[in-house]
Amino acid sequence: MYRQQLDRVDKAMNHLETEVEAVRFDLNEALADPDGPLGDDLIAAGEYSRDSRKSLAGALTTLNSEVMALTVVKRHLAEVRHTV
Repeated sequence: MYRQQLDRVDKAMNHLETEVEAVRFDLNEALADPDGPLGDDLIAAGEYSRDSRKSLAGALTTLNSEVMALTVVKRHLAEVRHTV
């Protein structure tokens, strides 16, 4: 159970890293061409939506949830070990 949750946190972290890279790419494009349009990922980074898994905010929300679940599992395991 703990290992599975660690894997879920790892997956969420990988997704967050991918979204950060996409925002960075859009930002670099905007820096290179200030008169050009802003990229979709950069725009979405400023729109906080928990429902959007395809955005930086959505990826951060997912990571937050998975880390909270990990701490609950870890605390439960510590309690079980202390009891036994």
